Amino acid sequence: MLASRAPRSALARSLRLVSAPFGRASSTLTTADINQSVLAAQYAVRGELVLRAAKIKEDMSSMPFDKVLECNIGNPQAVGQTPLSFNRQVLSLICCPALLDQPGVDQLFASDAIARAKEYIAAIPGGIGAYSESQGFRIVRDQVAAFIEARDNGIPASADDIFLTDGASKGPTRREAETAPKRPPRLLSGGCLEPAIAQASASCSR
Repeated sequence: MLASRAPRSALARSLRLVSAPFGRASSTLTTADINQSVLAAQYAVRGELVLRAAKIKEDMSSMPFDKVLECNIGNPQAVGQTPLSFNRQVLSLICCPALLDQPGVDQLFASDAIARAKEYIAAIPGGIGAYSESQGFRIVRDQVAAFIEARDNGIPASADDIFLTDGASKGPTRREAETAPKRPPRLLSGGCLEPAIAQASASCSR
């Protein structure tokens, strides 16, 4: 969990600065621009608690218990929650579209999972094995935006402002990567690396 004693308004102002839409900043963001309470916040998913748990698991024989459940993260399946079948069925079908043509597929997969998989397959012609937009598939971002707008009683939400990640930790990591200084784009031309804006030299093109 994120721990901070910053006033809500100050924290919100800092987070707005950090989460400004990519590509729109006109200057470099530095630690001097960020509320100090944000910089001092602790990401409790990692740290002493996890290190202590790992140490305990190394030598369970000296403990008055025989199992460690790490509850510092959202890990409901570790305490017995049944995995959500809808997500897994949709993923199975879009990972292997040929399953949709198999006899009895409607007996193995739920009808709503089949319908959603067909919707995604139609909207993603290259399949999920190819590179996608950095923000995530447009159809999914459109659906997320529609959900947010409905949840918030009609307050507009735009798919252009939504970035899909495979976990909360990847969000800050992606933001770091997007704001880091970029090297000039380069391409491979005849075995030589050159700036993309330059023409390949005759010697490099041979």
